Amino acid sequence: MSSQLSLGIRLRDDATLSSFYPGNNQELLSCIGNITKNMGEPYMYLFGQIGAGKTHLLQGACIAAHNLGSTSFYLSLKDENFTPQALEGLESLDLVCIDDIDCIAGNLSIENFLLSIIDTLHANGVNIIVAGNNSINQINFVNKKLQERFSWGMSFKVQALQEEEKIYAVQLRAQARGIELPMNVGKYLVNHSSNMTELYSYLGSLDEASMMAKKKISLSFAKEIVLSVNQ
Repeated sequence: MSSQLSLGIRLRDDATLSSFYPGNNQELLSCIGNITKNMGEPYMYLFGQIGAGKTHLLQGACIAAHNLGSTSFYLSLKDENFTPQALEGLESLDLVCIDDIDCIAGNLSIENFLLSIIDTLHANGVNIIVAGNNSINQINFVNKKLQERFSWGMSFKVQALQEEEKIYAVQLRAQARGIELPMNVGKYLVNHSSNMTELYSYLGSLDEASMMAKKKISLSFAKEIVLSVNQ
C-alpha cells in the first residue's frame, strides 16, 4: 500500500514517538511501535488522566506508520468539526487512531455508527488504537457491544510522570524543537504547570518568544514569558 497520511485533524509536528518520554510506559511505547510495524496485537486501548500523553502517542503512532510507508488516520471525537461520516472509508488503511472516545458515550446513534466502523475495520485487518480518559469498564456506553469491542485487545494505562521525569520530558521535547533547555528552566516550567499539556504549551510559547526576541533561553526569560502568558 502506498504511503499516505490521512488526517482527521492536523497532527502536531513534535508529536513523535521518539519525543515521548516513556517513564514507566516503556512496555506501552514498545507495543505501539510494534503496531506501527504491523506486528503484534492489532488492537490497543489507552487510558489515563488528561495531559498524560495519550494524544501524543496516537499522533506519534500515525506519524511512525506513515514514515514506514503505511497509511494512517487520526481523529479526536471531541474535535468541534467531528461528524460520524469522517470515519467512513477507512477500511483500506493500515492504522486508525481514535482519540477521546469518552466524548460519545451516551449518544446511541454515534455509538451504533462507531460499532459498525470498528467491526468493518477489524474485518479488513486494520490496526486500531483507541484512547479515552477512563478505563473501558468505567465508560457508560449505552451500546454494551461497543464496550465489548473496546475490550478485545491490549489495554494500557498511560502512567503519569514524576516531577523529575517531567523535567526530562520537557527537555526531550525541547531537543526535538532544536533548542537546549537548561535544567533550572525545565524545573521552573514543571512547577508552574498543572499538567503535561500546559507544560508543553509553555515550552512552545517560550520557544517562539526566544526566536522573536533573538534571546537565549534563561530562567529570567522563562519567568517573563510564563507571566505574560498568564496575564
